[in-house]
Amino acid sequence: DVSPPADTILARIRNQGFFAPSPYAPVLGMADSLLLSADQIRALSAGAERLRVRSDSAQKANATELAAMAKSGNADAIMRRVQVMQGGLEDIDTDYALIGRVLTPTQRRLLPAFIAREVDAALRPRKP
Repeated sequence: DVSPPADTILARIRNQGFFAPSPYAPVLGMADSLLLSADQIRALSAGAERLRVRSDSAQKANATELAAMAKSGNADAIMRRVQVMQGGLEDIDTDYALIGRVLTPTQRRLLPAFIAREVDAALRPRKP
């Protein structure tokens, strides 16, 4: 039995959308209607690039791990790992918080509801 190599698994991970889409894309797509300044666009673009690098790194690590697990034949362990992957990046709140800090309160009110909820939640103080 031949298991797929890590690069094949990586391509499948990317094609299946295991990671949540970047929250930066819709915000940057609204740059004109939000009247984003050049500094805001730079800050959001830098955040988007950091998220892309983190996501890419996580995807590669997951693909390597799954390739190794496939050789063991432990289907339960593989499925548990895939379920964790489907949860997406655990620290995506930091990205929503960055978006919230970069935008003005007026700009935040103009965000689509699904992004505004996440931004508001990320900006709320955490209880210890």
